[in-house]
Amino acid sequence: MGRWQLLQGAAGGQGAAEARLFAKEGAKVVATDFNYELLEQTIKSINDEIGSEGVLGLKHNVASEEDWETVVSETVNRFGKVDILINNAGILGSLSTDITGYSREDFEKVMEVNTTGKFLGIRAAVPEMKKNGGSSIVILPFEHDFKKHFIPINQLHN
Repeated sequence: MGRWQLLQGAAGGQGAAEARLFAKEGAKVVATDFNYELLEQTIKSINDEIGSEGVLGLKHNVASEEDWETVVSETVNRFGKVDILINNAGILGSLSTDITGYSREDFEKVMEVNTTGKFLGIRAAVPEMKKNGGSSIVILPFEHDFKKHFIPINQLHN
């Protein structure tokens, strides 16, 4: 594959599966996550499976501009460039079964990670990606079984 990929939200689930897939295809992967302990386990598993050190892990708060600058800089320092940015991180917050129990603070934290974090990642990576003459940015929505967390609108009326 010969590409250098920056993938955040990679400690588990879809992000870990993407890191594994790209590493198996020969990409150099910089996998990041806020949960660094789980990320280390995931990276060790992937590197053991592919028989190389093709995946580098970095602790990363996607809502932090400074963390984005560090992650992009570290990617360029290690691999020379960023070819692909996969904006994958997402959270739900502390949801209740009733939307009235969902606080403004919960909402703002979710927006900070799920929306602002994606913007910050694009803004940090694009200057380096422009130097490549062709790069890709993939923005993935955060998916979860929302049915168990939200009440359908027709059930809100008594």
